[in-house]
Amino acid sequence: MPLVKGEHKHESEFTQIPNRYLRDDRLSLQARGLYAQMLSHKVGWKITLTNLAYSNNIGRDAVRSMLNELMNYGYVVRSDEKERNDKGQLTSYTYVTTDPQPELGYPTLGEPTLGEPTLGNPHHKNNNVKNNNLIEQKEIDSVLEKFLEIYPRKGEAKKPILDKLKSALKKTDAQTILDGAKRYSEFMEWSDQYVAMAKTWLNQERWEEQYPVNPAKAKSDIYERQRQAEYDFTQRQLKEYEEAAKRSAPPPKCIHGNSVASCRECMQS
Repeated sequence: MPLVKGEHKHESEFTQIPNRYLRDDRLSLQARGLYAQMLSHKVGWKITLTNLAYSNNIGRDAVRSMLNELMNYGYVVRSDEKERNDKGQLTSYTYVTTDPQPELGYPTLGEPTLGEPTLGNPHHKNNNVKNNNLIEQKEIDSVLEKFLEIYPRKGEAKKPILDKLKSALKKTDAQTILDGAKRYSEFMEWSDQYVAMAKTWLNQERWEEQYPVNPAKAKSDIYERQRQAEYDFTQRQLKEYEEAAKRSAPPPKCIHGNSVASCRECMQS
């Protein structure tokens, strides 16, 4: 049963998308549809991943998977740094649609360029490169151990996690990943949700997510802040009283050299 495009009444209201974009068989049908949907809006249109998932009745992970496809082939680019909210806190990256460069990654029809031939023994081992790779591997192993120590799911095979970690470190820094894993671990301590496999968590770039705070802890934090505020207020009052006492004049003295209000001889006479 073929699917055929029919005539439409509002042909003037259209989105211009090159056919080669929509026919790029490297992309899934879902990724092409998402790209077409984003291009149907005016320049500067913004939407969060959560709202985009809600409007299409799909999960955030599905949207993230489509965006990863589009980024892999140059249809979407991601900002180098995360945006900050009104409080100055880091939130998430910005994704912007673009035209793939070079065009769809297809080979050009021009003459190939010939590079200069290399001199020397092609079988000679580059010790500097080898040493650098060893140093880099030691650093990645260190990050992996810290990650596994923090991440709430234990007992998984290290090799798949290491592979995903290497890919993740090409997109962000180690501290961002470790901080995200810590937030996720704290969330899992009180949440009844299923703990994702570490390799899946890394593959879906979930270190970007801001997880809900434990309601019980939040309530306790509010109580502690209230107690601290009351204590600080009391200390300020005591300090003000002490300062006022220092500034006030001493009470007058009687003929006996004592305070008028406390002299027993004057009170007896």
